[in-house]
Amino acid sequence: MNGAPFSFGGEEDLEPSFDAETEQEFRGTLLRDQRNSTLICAASAIAIWSCFAVFDIVRVLGLPPGDWRLEVAMLFISRAIVLGGLVAVAIEVRRGFVRYDRLVVVIYLLLGLAVSLTANMAKTMGTFAVDSAQVAVVMAAFLPIGLRFRQALFLAVAVAVMSIVTTILVLSPALLHESLQLFLTILVALPLAAMGGYLRERSERKQFLLRKLLATQASIDPLTGLPNRRAFRWRVESGLRHCAREQRPAILAVVDVDHFKLFNDHYGHAGGDVALQKVADVIRHSARRPLDITARVGGEEFCIFLFDVDVTRAKVPLEGILNGVRELALTHDTAPRGIMTVSMGAAVFDGTESLDTLYRRADDALYHSKTTGRDSLYFAEQ
Repeated sequence: MNGAPFSFGGEEDLEPSFDAETEQEFRGTLLRDQRNSTLICAASAIAIWSCFAVFDIVRVLGLPPGDWRLEVAMLFISRAIVLGGLVAVAIEVRRGFVRYDRLVVVIYLLLGLAVSLTANMAKTMGTFAVDSAQVAVVMAAFLPIGLRFRQALFLAVAVAVMSIVTTILVLSPALLHESLQLFLTILVALPLAAMGGYLRERSERKQFLLRKLLATQASIDPLTGLPNRRAFRWRVESGLRHCAREQRPAILAVVDVDHFKLFNDHYGHAGGDVALQKVADVIRHSARRPLDITARVGGEEFCIFLFDVDVTRAKVPLEGILNGVRELALTHDTAPRGIMTVSMGAAVFDGTESLDTLYRRADDALYHSKTTGRDSLYFAEQ
């Protein structure tokens, strides 16, 4: 996350917002979290819409034989289109369609238009019309159907305007005054539904940020900002499976700060923390390729996983770490060289071994490095 990922600007602020990257992640999380509720809403809409369609058939069958007009055809066509759209939404959501919200937007607008048309055409035909259905559709935009608040608000306003304009265009002046109450109901219902939708999304955004922070804390070492042992293990095991599948080389290196206990005893834990942060920065900047992985796995111990490199190519970043720590020139009066250094052991992945086995060989190599003078890199025999 870059900068402040989530900002309210004060508790009274009515514009909860993330930065662009986090907003994209929130959108994906929202679509996943609301998949089941969207499916339930779609199924409910199908059932309700089908009931209205049956009611229309009964209503039309009751008309005089010569009263089949264009309005009747339009009524059934709109019912069929919307019903097909709702079924499509249910199918795609169930199949796991990633951006089902786009389909929801289209079907919602069609639903709003169809409800307004059918209600007003029923009035012109002199039969029973359910005006309140238009109010329900306006409010339905704020149901948990995979839409963000701003999307829902835009759609609800669009359908409200659509309902009012359609009523004005379809109804005769004699019938139009009867719809005045409908207009007022829509204008009252819209802000009330919007308030509920806003408060729900505000809560969802806070929960999303909290989960994200907890996940980060569970996988990141708070002192150095590097992945911790748990995250490192998960990512490296995935990397090793990829290497085995693609027959790519890989190297695991273990780094240990030399005489760190003596450093801590002499300079205090605060000084030791600062030193570890500086060493971590060197390690982080020496393994910067997308699939390289670095982590702090213990007190003064770090690990590095280098993907798709042989021994010769691996020596460049690994020896760069040795030189980088030396160049820090961190005073270490209790060490033989007078400055902080690190020792390193590395092992080449044999294509089949587990992470535990690979780590054990790299750790044995580290032991060899530390017992032969420290401040050096040693590769385990293959």
